[in-house]
Amino acid sequence: MKRIFGLILAAAMAVPSFAGDKEQKDYSAYLPEAGDIALGLNLNPVTNFLGQMFNNSVNGSINNDQIGGSGLLWNQDVTTTEGFALPMVSIQGKYFLDDNIAVRANIGMVLNRQNRHEYVQDDAAVAADPLSQDKVEDAYHASVTGGSLSAGIEYRMGKNHRFQGVFSGNLLYSFYTAKTTWDYGNGITEINQTPSIDGVVNTMGYVAMGTNIPSARVTKASADVNHTIGLVGTVGIEYFVAPKIAIGAEVDLALLYSWRPSQTATYEGYNTLSGTVDEYINKVSPKSSDFVFGTQNIGGNLYLMFYFN
Repeated sequence: MKRIFGLILAAAMAVPSFAGDKEQKDYSAYLPEAGDIALGLNLNPVTNFLGQMFNNSVNGSINNDQIGGSGLLWNQDVTTTEGFALPMVSIQGKYFLDDNIAVRANIGMVLNRQNRHEYVQDDAAVAADPLSQDKVEDAYHASVTGGSLSAGIEYRMGKNHRFQGVFSGNLLYSFYTAKTTWDYGNGITEINQTPSIDGVVNTMGYVAMGTNIPSARVTKASADVNHTIGLVGTVGIEYFVAPKIAIGAEVDLALLYSWRPSQTATYEGYNTLSGTVDEYINKVSPKSSDFVFGTQNIGGNLYLMFYFN
């Protein structure tokens, strides 16, 4: 990432030198001008795919050191959710106050849904017939929802050629919330107080909830709304492949503060004192916060921009 940042910065600072070439073709019709509106689409999924190729990734995971990086920073286990969420894919918009200065905004969304179903033995059927091969299903349902909004002002350098240096300062706000629920095929009973569960659906297994509930399994975990605010500076370049159409690359330098409320998880277990199946709410983590300063990928490391009069 540091090498990419250095190359983009060097290219952006070198843009004005092209303007001195008197023999260069007139590309003024290619460039944005006062009153233009711009709409850009983020190309991070493409750069992430290329980065996985270069990093020999075989499992589709996102590596923060790859080309394009990752615009999403969060822990996917919602029982221990922490950090802040920033969308990988977003839409950019700009309005040009004059030929070199524009106001800009960026909107992104995080919409992640996952449903996992696995077979596990049917304890009731096995109790009736030890040779039974009957199965029931365990499942979990996970969701993460969030978004981001940034707004700022941009300054451009370079005239009468296809390359332009782009610099901006922005305010950022993002949020997300997460929830996971577990459903089990085998119910808890007095005879079967720790029924079979699938280790993929529930990786934590059974945990003790006190003297009266020696074993319990998780049924729900949630993270209330998590917030992030910050200041983001960008430096980048745009190359105009055709009139009013450009491919851009930029690197963000961000100062971010994130805070989140306390988090809980709900468990169920057999209460040996009352003879009932009870729910127990367990505290997972207290209120906490993060402070981050450095290069992040917020809004677009590589993008395609269209300009309209």
